[in-house]
Amino acid sequence: MLNQRKFERVSTLADMWVSWTVGGRTLVSLVSNLGLGGVFILTPNPESLGSKVALRFVVKEGEIRVGGVVRYSKSGKGMGVEFANVPERDIGRLHRLVQRMLQA
Repeated sequence: MLNQRKFERVSTLADMWVSWTVGGRTLVSLVSNLGLGGVFILTPNPESLGSKVALRFVVKEGEIRVGGVVRYSKSGKGMGVEFANVPERDIGRLHRLVQRMLQA
């Protein structure tokens, strides 16, 4: 299978969580891996392909809020979310987070 990702994903540090909002409801889930282009969220009931999701990470680098679109969804496992909107103020934090994970 051809890997179509623009950015490499790295396995997250232990216990990295993300809150995600879709359709007026907010859930909190563990993150499996993360990159500059997206994230894989562990959840037994993932959203369907194409769903728009608002993500919020609270990490050492600060709060990171990004918008995303579900590009992969597997019931019982989780969903891959491609970042679609990273505010200017959060780009540097996201870069620093990924760098910290790469060095761990």
